[in-house]
Amino acid sequence: MGCPLAFEDVGRYRFRSRKRRFDLPLLTTYAAALDLHPFQPQFYRPGGLLVTCGAPSSR
Repeated sequence: MGCPLAFEDVGRYRFRSRKRRFDLPLLTTYAAALDLHPFQPQFYRPGGLLVTCGAPSSR
């Protein structure tokens, strides 16, 4: 609906699978284009929580 934003990868719309149309790297790219970085801990204010999936980090 409407005109695509400058950063949109409209070529992805042809994929039938949602997983191929909109994956995590694309989400990260779109968020960054809007100056949002939700996968960086400093994105969250004090008291916020970053939830991740997978093996615990060895930091």
